[in-house]
Amino acid sequence: MGDLMKIETCLIQADRMVTLLQDDEDYLYVLSDLLKSKMAMVLSNYDAGEVNEINDGQCSSTCGEYKSKMSNFKFTEGDSIFVPEPEDEMVIGELADNIDDCEDDFCSKCNVAWWAGDEMETFNTCTDYTRYRYTNKCSSW
Repeated sequence: MGDLMKIETCLIQADRMVTLLQDDEDYLYVLSDLLKSKMAMVLSNYDAGEVNEINDGQCSSTCGEYKSKMSNFKFTEGDSIFVPEPEDEMVIGELADNIDDCEDDFCSKCNVAWWAGDEMETFNTCTDYTRYRYTNKCSSW
């Protein structure tokens, strides 16, 4: 499943329309999993009064007798446009300076690595877990 990439809200009154767009992927990423089953949608409606920046001076004496219609809601899963994440391949480079750089007690070979999409951000990764056993004890001279 892909992540939430855009929320578009269209507000229409008479012949006027305002579209609100939220497409900041960093902001929406946090909501993606929550929207699947852990969040509820809430709509509210209130009387803004007769004199304010919202009604633009067009409100008549019937402003308190407003009606709202909210329609065309559709909650689905799996039918939105899916944009797959690019497959990022791990690239294994030269040996690390020290085997302890992998911070894994069972590691027997540690290499420097990076993701193909970001060559500047390197990290150490264990590339071999072979267990060695030495049977010839060194004799003292």
